[in-house]
Amino acid sequence: MSIRLQDVLEHPSLTAADPVIRAAAGTAARTQLRWIHSSEILDIAPLLDGGELLLTGGEALALASEERRITYIRQLAERGVAALAIETGAALPSLPSSMVSAAEAAGLPLIELRKVVPFVSVMQAINSSLVSESVSQLRRADEASHAMAVELAHGGSLDRILAVLAGITGSEVTLVSLTGTPLASATPGHGE
Repeated sequence: MSIRLQDVLEHPSLTAADPVIRAAAGTAARTQLRWIHSSEILDIAPLLDGGELLLTGGEALALASEERRITYIRQLAERGVAALAIETGAALPSLPSSMVSAAEAAGLPLIELRKVVPFVSVMQAINSSLVSESVSQLRRADEASHAMAVELAHGGSLDRILAVLAGITGSEVTLVSLTGTPLASATPGHGE
């Protein structure tokens, strides 16, 4: 399950931070997030799986050299982190231009959080939503599997089993062989 970065930036838990995309805005429009994480550790990239929005308060970045800041951006981009949001404030009054340039070059959406928000609240709100949606999808898949198994147990044909799946998904279903030859198909509302 994933969520669009734009939806996260518009979520009430994060809008209070007054977020502004500073780099890779074109990429940000189509960026999908699978999780939100926060860390002040500059060597976090190897610990991430990719697809995350990483939130950081910028404390460690404020003390880091320009070279280390650029390396940080590159490592996150190479790891497949979806976006980086840095809180600016007393320790880091603005995003260094070298980081903005590095993020732009790497295609890593870089977001400035211009106000303080509790990262825990942001992560709880968004990550709970992601988990709930995943559970919902698993529940629907289990229901579909059960319904097709019941049809099969009652001697249903391949066409009938696909009709059950088409009805559950609300979409046309076609089963094809490994060579691409259609074996059976069904549309919602037909054969139910």
